[in-house]
Amino acid sequence: MLEKTKNRPRVLQFMLIVLFLYGSFSYSLSLLEYTWFQTQGTAVLGVKASYDSMTPPRWARLNEECSSHLLPAAGIELTPEDERVVLRCGRFWPFHRYSIDVPNDPVSRDLTNENTDTIYLINMVWLALSAAVLGLAGYTVYRIVRRDERGAYYWSLTSFASSILMVALYVGLMFWADPHFGLGW
Repeated sequence: MLEKTKNRPRVLQFMLIVLFLYGSFSYSLSLLEYTWFQTQGTAVLGVKASYDSMTPPRWARLNEECSSHLLPAAGIELTPEDERVVLRCGRFWPFHRYSIDVPNDPVSRDLTNENTDTIYLINMVWLALSAAVLGLAGYTVYRIVRRDERGAYYWSLTSFASSILMVALYVGLMFWADPHFGLGW
């Protein structure tokens, strides 16, 4: 009986490490993918559908299916010379559902921003922060492989707290910088 109770703290600690790692990897990868989309305008995970023309009724139907607005990347400036544009339904995990590829016409350009430079700069900084938090989570995996339980617990908690703080600060900053950020949830 004493054997069983002796191992419980280790099992609980390992479960917490796995939970913290899951949170760290999921938030940092999600924000990494989203900031890449905001700065480049391309869908990393691919597009669900591609449309040759966008009419106002189709646009309304697609927005209704999304339950929100389909939004272009806010960190790049769309010009009439761009032939295609990628629109997203939802922001980042767990809210992102899919991306679509549509022709660049006035219907798809109506939600672009005036302050694309500020949004681009914010997203580039958070792209680097996401990569750093991903590195912290990777260092935690290294500590697990080295069988350093105390170090693994410390670094998993640190990377998880960093990922939560990073996402919270990003959302707050983007509500301030991007007037359309609140539409895509």
